[in-house]
This record gives sequence, C-alpha cells and structure tokens, in this order.
Amino acid sequence: MNNGADHSTAPPGAPLGGAGSLARAAASGTKWVGVSQASRLAAQLLGMVILARLLSPSDFGVVAMALLVTGFGAIFRDFGTVQAVIQRRELPSVLLDSVFWLNVGMGIAIAIVLALLAPVIAVAMHEPQLTGILWLFAFAFPIVSLGLVQQALLERASRFRSVALIECCAAFAGLATGVLAALGGWGVYSLVYQTIIGWTVVTAGLWVASIWRPSWRCSFALIREIAGFSGNLAGFNIFNYFARNMDTVLIGRYLGATDLGYYNVACRLMMWPLENISWVAARALLPTLSRLQDDKQRLRQAYVRVAAAVFVITAPLTLGLFVLREPFVLAAMGERWLKVADLLFWLAPLSMVQSVLTTLGWLYVSTGRTALMFRFGVLYGVGVTCAIVVGLQWGVEGV
Repeated sequence: MNNGADHSTAPPGAPLGGAGSLARAAASGTKWVGVSQASRLAAQLLGMVILARLLSPSDFGVVAMALLVTGFGAIFRDFGTVQAVIQRRELPSVLLDSVFWLNVGMGIAIAIVLALLAPVIAVAMHEPQLTGILWLFAFAFPIVSLGLVQQALLERASRFRSVALIECCAAFAGLATGVLAALGGWGVYSLVYQTIIGWTVVTAGLWVASIWRPSWRCSFALIREIAGFSGNLAGFNIFNYFARNMDTVLIGRYLGATDLGYYNVACRLMMWPLENISWVAARALLPTLSRLQDDKQRLRQAYVRVAAAVFVITAPLTLGLFVLREPFVLAAMGERWLKVADLLFWLAPLSMVQSVLTTLGWLYVSTGRTALMFRFGVLYGVGVTCAIVVGLQWGVEGV
C-alpha cells in the first residue's frame, strides 16, 4: 500500500511557496469551497421548499433531535485530528496511518455507544421515533470515519476543486433520496435517508480523489504528539457544541417537537450567512494561515482583510433576511410556517455579529493555540447555557 500523501501535489508538510503561491492557493480554495457551499445551499433550499410541503414541522423537529446527538458524536469521531493534519508543518506517513486507524476505531466505538443509548435518549426526549432513527445514524459513523484523513490531505494540498465536486454530488444525491422517500410515504425517515446518503457519497468520493491509502501501522507515540493540539480543539468543540445546541435540547424536552421544528428551520436560515461566507472562508484559508503561523505580520494582515470582507458580504444578507422575513417564509414554505418569521426577528441580527466572531477561531487553530481557545469555549458555554435556561420561561422566542 502507498503510505505517502497525495503525490499529485506537494508532499505532506511541504511549503506552498512564496506570497504569490499562497495568495493563489487561498483564492482558488475560497472559490471552490464557495462552489461546494453554494451547491449544498441550493440543495438545502430546494429540499426545504419541497420537503416542507410533504412533511410536518414535527418531522423536522424529531430529526433535529437526532442530529443534535449525532453532531455531538461527530466531535469524537476525529477528535480534532483533521485540523491537526492540516496545521502540522511536517507530516510523516506513519502519523497518517495512525490517525486513520484512530478515526476508524472512534467511528466504530461511537456507533456502538449510540446504538446502545438510542432507547434511553428516546425516553429522555419523550420521542419514541428517535430509537430507530438513531440506530440508522449509528451505522453511518464508521463509514464517515473512513474518509477523514483523505479529506484532510486534499484540503492541506489545497485540492478544493476535487472536494467541491464530491460535496456537490453528495448534496444532490441526498436531496434526490429525501424527496423520493417523502413522495413514497416514508415520512420522517426521508430526512434520515437524505443525510445518510449524502455522508456515504462524500466518503466514496474522497477515496476516489485521493491516492493515499493506509497501511497496517499505528504509532501511539505520534498520536500523543498531536494530542495536545487535537485534545484542546476537541474540548473546545464539545463545549461550543453544547452552547450552540442546548437550545435544541431544552426546547425539544420542554416545549415539544413542533416548536423545535419552527426553531430549527429559523436557525438554519440564520446560519446560512455563517455557513456560506464565514465557514467557507475559514475552511479555504486554514491551510494558508497555517503556513503563515511563523510570520505574525503577514498572518495579521491576511486575517484582518478577510474578516473585513466577511462582514461586508454578510451584513447586507442578514439585514435583507430581517426586513423580508415574512414574505420570504410565506413564499418559500407556506402560511403554516409563519412563526419562523417571528423567530427571525431575533435571530437575523445575531447572524451578522456571529459571522465576524466566528473568524476568531481561525487564528487559534492556525497558530496552534487551541488551549487558549478551549478556555474561552468553557466560559462561553456556561454563559450561554444559563441564558437559555432563563429564556425558557418565555417559550421559544424567549430562548
């Protein structure tokens, strides 16, 4: 088996070149990540418009509960190793093998734990359908873990064009599956199959795009070398995940699946500027910023320029969503979803602020300062959770 990286580009750990090369790599990466995100956005919009007329708000709410659980499991699936592969200056092939088998082992372990806990989670959330849904999602974890190193290598080498094409195919394959299942009367499972098929297509595509293949080697010493970086990053992601999803847990538990369905759709609308501008820029620029981690002045200049550009783009989008929230919801989803517009009154302005605050994480990760990032994450998680608990007494708008 080939134990090297993707040899169609520079080997792992090789510099990307001078300032011109870095700029070209960043621009190309941003373009192709933008294409990928635009395709997924189109699939999400089209899927939301079609499926909102075929399924009920409670169906969306139940799947939101399930994705809350699987999203938490996804933090442990790679334990920050994907970003570690991208950020490291040097990348020996045995480390790639070790990270691959670590990810596979974690994927299998998460699947087993999730399958065992599914009935307990369903009882705790007062939603019997969750058991079967979580069992299906559990089978997907080992599949996804098989492609994590391949994705990290492609992104490290700035091969975002290949990644974008894979994710485009996955988005529309999932959409087609979900719509056909909904038309066939599968109800809430239409949304489940849509997600699982998308994940599976991504993994298959990553194996086709990358020529790197793992060998039967695993070095625990090398895993310990990246444990500090990846462990702190995973710790931050855990607390950040709880902070960002505690609203879903508490609304689902105390206010019910219908209110959660409205809230989930409103949050997805609010998150579009972040997912399609801020996160696109972060994903495309992380390899470039990592190469600049020893040149603080160039790193600072690059970050400030991109953060300012993000705000210039996201501010009009979020203001437009705020002003046109009612006609947009009526036209796209119908009158029974009008409560989403009431929630967007609060969430749309928040999106503008978050689009810039999200960019701070780029600096922590690219410079390897994930320990400081973790400490801030703990403070943030505690504060947000307390605020959500207080807001529950005024219902979903209070949250």
